[in-house]
Amino acid sequence: MLTTGYNFLVVNLARNKLLPRITSLSFFCLSLAYSIRTVAAGEVPGAIRATLTSVYQYSFNSHATEADGNAINDRGRGSFVLDLQGTLTPGEHNTLFALGSFAHGNGLNDTGGVSLVPNGDDLEDDVHNINGTGRDYLLEAWYRRQLLDRQPVSIAVSGGLIDATRYLDSNRYANDNITQFMNETFVNRFFLPSYDPGISVETAGDDWRLNMVWMRARADTDNNGWTDYDFYGIDLTREFHFPVGEGHISLHAQTTSNDLEARDGNGNNAALNAVTLSVDQAIGETFGVFVRAGTANNDTATLVHDALYSAGFEIGGHGIGLPELVVGVAYAYLDGAGNQPGGISHSRVAETYARYPRGTIGDISADAQWISDSVDDGQNPGLRVIGSRLNLYF
Repeated sequence: MLTTGYNFLVVNLARNKLLPRITSLSFFCLSLAYSIRTVAAGEVPGAIRATLTSVYQYSFNSHATEADGNAINDRGRGSFVLDLQGTLTPGEHNTLFALGSFAHGNGLNDTGGVSLVPNGDDLEDDVHNINGTGRDYLLEAWYRRQLLDRQPVSIAVSGGLIDATRYLDSNRYANDNITQFMNETFVNRFFLPSYDPGISVETAGDDWRLNMVWMRARADTDNNGWTDYDFYGIDLTREFHFPVGEGHISLHAQTTSNDLEARDGNGNNAALNAVTLSVDQAIGETFGVFVRAGTANNDTATLVHDALYSAGFEIGGHGIGLPELVVGVAYAYLDGAGNQPGGISHSRVAETYARYPRGTIGDISADAQWISDSVDDGQNPGLRVIGSRLNLYF
């Protein structure tokens, strides 16, 4: 009887892919518990941080349809995300880091109708079966070793489950969907993989840094399968100090192995090559501008867009007596990849947000977006989205 019950449990765990999910969740919980114990006991220096993000968005749809052709009605949806991160520093030059994310709801992201999602955060579907691995909740887990920490150069190497956006294509004003723009267009994730095994090398000087990343990443194919491929990225950033303020110019280039599904539909493979230029510049203490432009070859079927051009600004509320208020405005134009009937010719996105902090406990934001697709041989769907975002920090 016990043997039969055991076999039944094992078979059902494997059939429903629950075993890897339970294993990853258990690993994260045990790691978090160990981190809390060691940090609280003062045995190992470290920190535990948590962010709770609540988002509600309402969309007004224009010519947006489901996959079956039915019109998408105006609707409102929300999501909750709890991000937990732990850092341990067992030694002056060693760092252990883990990031877990627990989410409820997908908001408007699973509504469809347009090619871009209005919330660039990792939501419920994103934190389950991450990249087809069966792993849940655990996004990052890596070890970092500082190899050289002397003037004028420092060198550090990290390895484990990493996120390429942590090292590549940074921008001061359009980089963080938690506190800045919400639409995925204005977050540096367009051509970059996340939450897969990899190694990063960070080199920095007084006013420059050079980051290099290799990852063994996975891509979802049109056939609902997953393809393993090698990703290589390099980012050179130069810092400038002008009389008006500090600025940065980042040039990022990347390539992949020839393992991705080709766009020709003949079962061939292709590589993804891309280059991105990202610029941000402060003008005084309360105003800043950014520009980002990226282009990629359109040989792979994984891309919906193969070029991105965006610009915007951020301004503080000093002029209206609210110095803590931050307002951002941005616009983006994206070229569609391929020219097949029903494909995306180009997309346009505009967004503005206003964020007001409540001390150190959190902040609240109001957000408005306009998303429009131009479709070859078809109607042009669009969304107008209004929303709110509440962040609580622990």
